[in-house]
Amino acid sequence: MRRSEVLGELLRQSAHSQWRDCFRRRRPTDLAFTELLEPDCLLAVLNSYGRRHGANAPIAAVAGEWSKRYFARVMRPIATAAMLLDWRVTLTPADLSIEISGEGEVVSLGLTDFGHPVRAKSAEDRFDFLIRGNIEAVIRAVSEVSGLSRNVLWSNAGNLFEGIARGYAVDNDCPGAGVVDALALLELPQMADGSRNPLFRPILYPESDGQPERLRRVCCIRYLIDGLDYCKTCPCPGRHCSSGKN
Repeated sequence: MRRSEVLGELLRQSAHSQWRDCFRRRRPTDLAFTELLEPDCLLAVLNSYGRRHGANAPIAAVAGEWSKRYFARVMRPIATAAMLLDWRVTLTPADLSIEISGEGEVVSLGLTDFGHPVRAKSAEDRFDFLIRGNIEAVIRAVSEVSGLSRNVLWSNAGNLFEGIARGYAVDNDCPGAGVVDALALLELPQMADGSRNPLFRPILYPESDGQPERLRRVCCIRYLIDGLDYCKTCPCPGRHCSSGKN
């Protein structure tokens, strides 16, 4: 199979069909990904996205919600390919372009190549191209323009990553090496260079009524936006109050 067909084959599966049109070849007329990360451009994108939530929506909370959309659009299929296909795609900002809608949504990502198979040396090595190659830069830029804590943004990324890995582990009695690596990465307090692992245990499973309850370690603050309630994995003590906010 040609390299350019691997992601396509993955995304043709019904479970991943919503991301089918997200990846394509980079075009000269595209917005460079590095331009998106410039403060003025990124703030304009966040403001466009935030219009759906009204003029008074806090920019930090809007940024958190936008980051979830970005991670779902880009991180989910790429992490899935790394877990299931041992696949690595070039995701450094300098090698990407991006298409953003007038509403601030990520439409598609322009790639310089469609990746290649890898023989990962470790759990960290398998996902480094995604975490340090792309997510880290996005989180740094979003945090700087919005004031939202990087811990919240990493929690948003970690919540999604953990859900993907845990889902594949539950669905398979004997998960493959990629899924095993993903779960192992979530248990590493530090990276090989001694730096903190920002994806270390983003989700906790305390018991509630004798059953484990899936909760984030860090609140995503979406409840600060009028019309949005606490998310179902919110760790805040007031999440079960009748009004949804306190």
